[in-house]
Amino acid sequence: MAKVGDFYSSSKETKLIDNEYTGEKTHVPATASTQRSLPSVDEEVVGLEDDAESIIQQLTSLPSIDDEVVGFDDDAKSIMQHLTNIPSINEEVVGFEADTKSIIQQLTGGTKEIDIVSIVGMPGLGKTTLARKVFNHFIDNKHFDVRAWCSISKEYSFMKVFAEILKQVIGNLDDIKDEDMPDKLRKNLMRKRYLIVLDDVWEVKAWEDFRLSFPQDENGSRIVVTTRDEEVARQLKHHSNPYSLRFLTVDESWELLRKKVFRKEICPPELLKAGLGVAKNCKGLPLVIVLIAGIIGKQREVSLWHQVANDSSSHALEDQSMKTIESSYDHLEDHLKPCLLYMGLFPEDYKIPVSDLLKLCTKHGHRKYGGSI
Repeated sequence: MAKVGDFYSSSKETKLIDNEYTGEKTHVPATASTQRSLPSVDEEVVGLEDDAESIIQQLTSLPSIDDEVVGFDDDAKSIMQHLTNIPSINEEVVGFEADTKSIIQQLTGGTKEIDIVSIVGMPGLGKTTLARKVFNHFIDNKHFDVRAWCSISKEYSFMKVFAEILKQVIGNLDDIKDEDMPDKLRKNLMRKRYLIVLDDVWEVKAWEDFRLSFPQDENGSRIVVTTRDEEVARQLKHHSNPYSLRFLTVDESWELLRKKVFRKEICPPELLKAGLGVAKNCKGLPLVIVLIAGIIGKQREVSLWHQVANDSSSHALEDQSMKTIESSYDHLEDHLKPCLLYMGLFPEDYKIPVSDLLKLCTKHGHRKYGGSI
């Protein structure tokens, strides 16, 4: 999977440091003045929906800056503002109405035994978005006594997953030892109808690691799993068949693109043809549509839109996705780019403390006069 760190690992303007988060040697930007676009990546780009949403969620929930690190408030706000300005899929859900209704029916009907509902599809189809929409449906609908959401990803910490779920179930982890968490979770879920979402599951082993903490009280409890692997979904099946997401139609793609670019405005007639071409070349993937909308929405020029619509590289989906992410990166101010790239040091779905990120930048010399990174 292409990660932030991969974008600069091959650059001559990097240096190796000890990565305390992964235990490996890692390339980092050599100077704060590095001014380069992201190199093209030939490998298949997967997991973009999870990486994008994970970074945005982490940055918008960052703790306050460590008292020992001063002078970085403006830079931190600038990075967060830039990334949170990337339009999210969650604001406009197009083409998921029937999917949402179907999954809600699976969760609330059928067997009283515990059941796993797997949402399966290739990266970019909106698995996490759909799961979140279903999960949020039960905020007001009190069908389930307990709800919890946890991102698993390819590499996960056994105890961190238990801690994340348990915290949502009981609200406080004070005085609970790590080794007691699995049993504590099981006891707090007993005789309760629960809904647990395990997002981005790569292997059946992830379920095997946690299943004993989910009691089977035959009260209609449900586990929702999102995965890109159809074989994983088949092996996890209890009663419900895996739910496979489809691609958006051209009309649905245009509807999503139009809503992202124009919001409540009307699309100018001169942009209509080019807009339909852009939507078609997004190949029905919501994430690609959202990313491209963030770029072309700032420059509503017919020539630019036609260029995006007719770009031959758009026939290679991974190239189109990577070019879009590169454009977002290039819009950052030069002195903020190394700060963003340092996120590649952290494991996937890691909650990055702002103080750790800023200390990394200052430790390796990425600081301008006046307190700017």
